[in-house]
Amino acid sequence: MSRVVQAAKKASSAQLISSLQDTHTFRDSTFKLQVLKASDLSLEERDDVWRIFENNMQKELYHSASRFIIVRGDSGEVGDSNATQGGACHLVAFSMFRFDREFGVNQIYCYELQVCKSLRRSGLGSHLMRQLLSLGRDWRMEKVILTVFKANMTAMQFYNATGFTIDPTSPGYVSDGELAPEDDDEENVDYVIMSRAVRT
Repeated sequence: MSRVVQAAKKASSAQLISSLQDTHTFRDSTFKLQVLKASDLSLEERDDVWRIFENNMQKELYHSASRFIIVRGDSGEVGDSNATQGGACHLVAFSMFRFDREFGVNQIYCYELQVCKSLRRSGLGSHLMRQLLSLGRDWRMEKVILTVFKANMTAMQFYNATGFTIDPTSPGYVSDGELAPEDDDEENVDYVIMSRAVRT
């Protein structure tokens, strides 16, 4: 990591807000900006952040080309508190994906893979990834591809363990699934693109 990035990461919220214009006026309203660490957000702020995120992401999530693999638990299945109510089978995991063609390659793009907390490390995530590979094979796709934040080490380890490597289209890709050191990464992005070939 570069010294510049290290210094920025150490900056306090007060130091960061000094770089911003801390108000915005639109029509007759004035909006105030703040910079907060995730750990400094109140429960109400966290709920509001999630509400805005959810509302904005629904268009992407429910795009007409989106497909879902959904996993339902038995009525007695262990899951999150809201996963099974009243004996009904509720969702405990899902994957959202699309069939796509980029850079001349037919692929399944996995946009989301979510498993309820109580069923993480149950093999359900790996099972869903195998199903995406199976779909890819049956529908003559060349690979399954996804994007993951570099800071999400748990996800990075999971995808590596399921056979995914850094894709040649990923920013900072050097060769053989490796990334350039962060100091050398001209694009300096916080994510990587990973893929796994579909074997026919």
